[in-house]
Amino acid sequence: MKTILVATDFSPAAFNAVNYAADMAIAIKADLLLLHVYQIPVSYSEIPVVMNQDDIQQVAVKDMKELKEKLITEKDGNLNISTEVRLGAFYPELKTVCEN
Repeated sequence: MKTILVATDFSPAAFNAVNYAADMAIAIKADLLLLHVYQIPVSYSEIPVVMNQDDIQQVAVKDMKELKEKLITEKDGNLNISTEVRLGAFYPELKTVCEN
């Protein structure tokens, strides 16, 4: 089965790309794989900023779930959608997903 991989950062522009890919996947009878790669922000200031990796991951997973549900609703369930949320640098993670 063919799979279309779409990376997203949940921005409006990324949603347009996801929507376009979803329409294409339906047209060619392919699956859709949504990918979001997040990084732990680095703060360069005198005041330390506490960032919890689990909180960042939970927000990303929640946003991905909402995006998937929105697509399923808009496309009337005519699309098989998989999702992945990963921690790391974007290009190495994208390469890993493509290789898998």
